[in-house]
Amino acid sequence: MGREYEASWTGDALVFTPLSKDDTPWRFEPDGPAPDRWRGRSGENDGEVLQVRRSPSGEVVALDIATFVFTRDPWPAL
Repeated sequence: MGREYEASWTGDALVFTPLSKDDTPWRFEPDGPAPDRWRGRSGENDGEVLQVRRSPSGEVVALDIATFVFTRDPWPAL
């Protein structure tokens, strides 16, 4: 809780690397035909679903990983 992550691409996988600890990065790969659904393949979220949350205009506003919502703003008005 309250940790910062750097998000990056490795091939077609989305990788989250913790900035504050020497933890295993979280790797997510596309999960099925839905464009905003990913499945964890490493780290503490192995097997969990990542769902991209979008605003009505299509802008990415949050990432929901197994009901834990990550945002750029710690107190968003979702």
